[in-house]
Amino acid sequence: GGGGGGGGGGGGGGNQTLVTDTVVVYLHGNSSCRVDAIRTGVLETVGPLGASLVAFDFAGSGLSGGDYVTLGWHEQHDVGTLVTHLIAQGHKKVALWGRSMGAVAAILYSHSSDYIAHPPVALVLDSPFASFPRLVDDLIKKVPLALRMPYHQRRCPAIRPLRPRQANLSQPNGSPPTGRDPRAAHCCAYSLEHGP
Repeated sequence: GGGGGGGGGGGGGGNQTLVTDTVVVYLHGNSSCRVDAIRTGVLETVGPLGASLVAFDFAGSGLSGGDYVTLGWHEQHDVGTLVTHLIAQGHKKVALWGRSMGAVAAILYSHSSDYIAHPPVALVLDSPFASFPRLVDDLIKKVPLALRMPYHQRRCPAIRPLRPRQANLSQPNGSPPTGRDPRAAHCCAYSLEHGP
């Protein structure tokens, strides 16, 4: 008969969430947000493959809280947390599609212990930056000439690499942070499910 019961094609029960074997996680770039997955055609590429697409806002982006991004450093932990969650939800294959900062977060994640436990089946790395100092130089070139500091001041010591402890990027025991750091407790994830 009618609607409401647990019959129908294959599954029964109250919670009938569609879980595909494969999910693609879109990792947006700096000065962007999860909606970039729609604007850039990622949804149109992933949808016909029968995979789910998950996009979320990193801290300091879109609808998430936070005042700044770390260009991949803290964002790598958001990636690890989300991959672990998706696998726990029943997805067997997780692929990462990162653009710019998101690509760097995926690269940094690929060097973490979370990656060893849950390696993605694929990495799509669109436009990651090659080096942080070069990125800073490129960003400074966009600033009006009158506001720029002299080149030698940019090189040292005004902009210098920070060790994790100096930047408060490690835990008291000296190890890197695990899971999502406190400023990342904001991720707004959504999933666009596509059936086979």
